[in-house]
Amino acid sequence: MNAMRLGNPHAATGRRTSLGVARRVTALGILLAATANADDWPQIMGLDRNGVSREAGPPPPAGELLPLWSRKVGAGFAGPVVAGDLVVLFHREGNNEIVEAIHRNSGRTHWRSSYSTAYRDDFGFDEGPRSPATMQAGRVFTYGAQGRLSAFNLNDGRLLWQVDTQKEFGSAKGFFGAAGSPLVIGDAVLANIGGKQGAGIVAFAARTGKVLWSTTNDEASYSSGIAIGPASGISTPTQRAAFFTREGLAITNANSGALTHSYPWRSRLRSSVNASLPLVVDGKVFLSASYGTGAVMLDIGKSPPTQVWTSKEALASHYAPIIATKGSLYGIHGRVEYGGELRSIDQATGAINWSESTGPGSLIAVGDRLLVLLDSGELLWLEANSKRFVSHAKRALFQSTTRALPAYSNGVLFARDTDTLAAWQLGPSSPAP
Repeated sequence: MNAMRLGNPHAATGRRTSLGVARRVTALGILLAATANADDWPQIMGLDRNGVSREAGPPPPAGELLPLWSRKVGAGFAGPVVAGDLVVLFHREGNNEIVEAIHRNSGRTHWRSSYSTAYRDDFGFDEGPRSPATMQAGRVFTYGAQGRLSAFNLNDGRLLWQVDTQKEFGSAKGFFGAAGSPLVIGDAVLANIGGKQGAGIVAFAARTGKVLWSTTNDEASYSSGIAIGPASGISTPTQRAAFFTREGLAITNANSGALTHSYPWRSRLRSSVNASLPLVVDGKVFLSASYGTGAVMLDIGKSPPTQVWTSKEALASHYAPIIATKGSLYGIHGRVEYGGELRSIDQATGAINWSESTGPGSLIAVGDRLLVLLDSGELLWLEANSKRFVSHAKRALFQSTTRALPAYSNGVLFARDTDTLAAWQLGPSSPAP
């Protein structure tokens, strides 16, 4: 696979990438519209970045689960994303980071694009990308482990632009490389890159990669940003972006970059991370972190934000995002190396509803179901029940560590482990009305 030669990182290159073994399919017609379909999962944690699907909940399986297809893939913790007929996976093979578009029904490659990387993990862990791609309006945006922010054409994989954030902004390598899925709001791509001289959060023009604005001196975290708009329940005259940086919550005006709210929330330990996404629930913002930090519910009606409640013991997430449904929060409490407990807590008070020793994993809410993909490679079917833990089924999907976040689209679960990407039909093949 040929690596790309990079020119001006802020200009559109117009160069075609290496297509490798990609198959050309005539009349594919998958140019992504500006508005995603209700059953797409085009970015980290789905349409709204909250892990809640708009589809009907899948029934528990009657027998063994067999994949629709499976295929070998490269290294990485970046899970798949889905829009239309394509699944996009960001992974690594050898010394190249790969962006690959795959046909959702067959698992066959549509196109592959690549560029070289010299990233090496200081702790001997996986050296692939950490965060899923973002599919938006006919483009694919990625943020690699070495800090390269890239934009590709969704139809053919052509590189549109690329920015080396470590070189351009002095972003640090961090403990485990760069992470955080690009956040697209309007015509801007936002990323928590942790650059120097006020370049903690930077917005780039989606078409060209030109810098639009930058703000904060916060170091980068392993969390991804979220959009806050009128539908969030938070009164806001303009679109905002919320990031859980290494220092805490930072909310900006998405158009100007002006910092509207900040709230410190991090461990006192230097060797710690913030990784779970911020979550908007009923007009408030929820944060959760491990390393003795815990959880906090914030009212951002005024600046600075005020605490609604806080607890070190309620729900401290090491890395997996928290989801909210039916007045309760669900997530994995505790650090990965010490196991992990699946918990339900009351979102209004932080009181623990129930706790179950499951080990670490990630969650998706689909209708009245919770799908929990554990690090062990097992999938749990649960009721979204705040009163008690109710499990309907447990099936083994993989035999090795499964840490990348899954995607759920049109009744199909897409997930990867250390070297395999696979798809399973779990629910109805059309979204709920």
